[in-house]
Amino acid sequence: MPVIAISPDWVFQDQEGEFVYTVDKNNTLQKEHFLSPFSNTHIVILPDTLAKKRVLVQPAGNLVEGSRVEPIVVQAKTEKGV
Repeated sequence: MPVIAISPDWVFQDQEGEFVYTVDKNNTLQKEHFLSPFSNTHIVILPDTLAKKRVLVQPAGNLVEGSRVEPIVVQAKTEKGV
Protein backbone atom coordinates (compact mmCIF):
# COMPACT_ATOMS: atom_id res chain seq x y z
CA MET A 1 0.00 0.00 0.00
CA PRO A 2 1.51 3.38 -0.98
CA VAL A 3 2.00 6.00 1.72
CA ILE A 4 2.94 9.65 1.77
CA ALA A 5 5.87 10.40 4.02
CA ILE A 6 7.74 13.60 4.84
CA SER A 7 10.63 14.65 7.03
CA PRO A 8 9.73 15.57 10.62
CA ASP A 9 11.37 18.94 9.85
CA TRP A 10 8.20 19.99 8.00
CA VAL A 11 5.78 19.03 10.78
CA PHE A 12 4.91 21.81 13.21
CA GLN A 13 3.16 21.89 16.59
CA ASP A 14 0.71 24.29 18.18
CA GLN A 15 -1.91 24.09 20.94
CA GLU A 16 -4.18 21.97 18.72
CA GLY A 17 -1.47 19.41 17.91
CA GLU A 18 0.71 18.55 14.92
CA PHE A 19 0.15 20.26 11.59
CA VAL A 20 1.64 20.78 8.16
CA TYR A 21 1.18 23.70 5.83
CA THR A 22 -0.75 22.96 2.67
CA VAL A 23 -1.01 25.20 -0.38
CA ASP A 24 -4.53 25.89 -1.63
CA LYS A 25 -5.64 26.66 -5.20
CA ASN A 26 -4.81 30.36 -4.63
CA ASN A 27 -1.25 29.45 -3.54
CA THR A 28 -2.04 30.46 0.03
CA LEU A 29 -0.71 28.57 3.05
CA GLN A 30 -3.25 26.77 5.23
CA LYS A 31 -2.65 24.84 8.46
CA GLU A 32 -3.79 21.22 8.31
CA HIS A 33 -3.83 19.46 11.67
CA PHE A 34 -3.49 15.68 11.53
CA LEU A 35 -2.75 12.51 13.44
CA SER A 36 0.06 10.47 11.95
CA PRO A 37 -0.41 6.70 11.75
CA PHE A 38 3.39 6.39 12.26
CA SER A 39 6.32 8.67 12.95
CA ASN A 40 9.86 8.52 14.28
CA THR A 41 12.91 10.79 14.19
CA HIS A 42 13.42 10.19 10.45
CA ILE A 43 9.97 10.04 8.88
CA VAL A 44 6.33 11.05 9.36
CA ILE A 45 3.62 9.14 7.52
CA LEU A 46 0.76 11.45 6.56
CA PRO A 47 -2.86 10.30 6.83
CA ASP A 48 -4.94 9.64 3.71
CA THR A 49 -6.79 12.94 4.27
CA LEU A 50 -3.66 14.76 3.06
CA ALA A 51 -2.98 12.48 0.06
CA LYS A 52 -4.46 14.79 -2.59
CA LYS A 53 -3.22 18.06 -1.07
CA ARG A 54 -0.09 20.05 -1.84
CA VAL A 55 2.02 19.86 1.32
CA LEU A 56 4.82 22.36 1.91
CA VAL A 57 8.06 20.44 2.38
CA GLN A 58 10.75 23.07 2.02
CA PRO A 59 9.74 26.29 3.72
CA ALA A 60 11.87 29.41 3.54
CA GLY A 61 11.60 32.34 5.88
CA ASN A 62 8.82 32.90 8.36
CA LEU A 63 5.71 30.84 7.76
CA VAL A 64 2.25 32.04 8.68
CA GLU A 65 -1.13 30.78 7.68
CA GLY A 66 -2.53 32.95 4.90
CA SER A 67 0.83 33.78 3.31
CA ARG A 68 1.00 33.58 -0.48
CA VAL A 69 3.70 31.34 -1.93
CA GLU A 70 5.01 30.36 -5.34
CA PRO A 71 5.03 26.55 -5.18
CA ILE A 72 7.30 24.30 -7.16
CA VAL A 73 5.55 20.98 -7.55
CA VAL A 74 7.80 17.98 -6.95
CA GLN A 75 6.71 14.58 -8.13
CA ALA A 76 6.50 11.91 -5.47
CA LYS A 77 9.26 9.34 -5.37
CA THR A 78 7.82 5.86 -5.67
CA GLU A 79 9.48 2.63 -4.72
CA LYS A 80 8.10 -0.80 -5.43
CA GLY A 81 8.51 -3.55 -2.88
CA VAL A 82 9.94 -6.90 -3.77
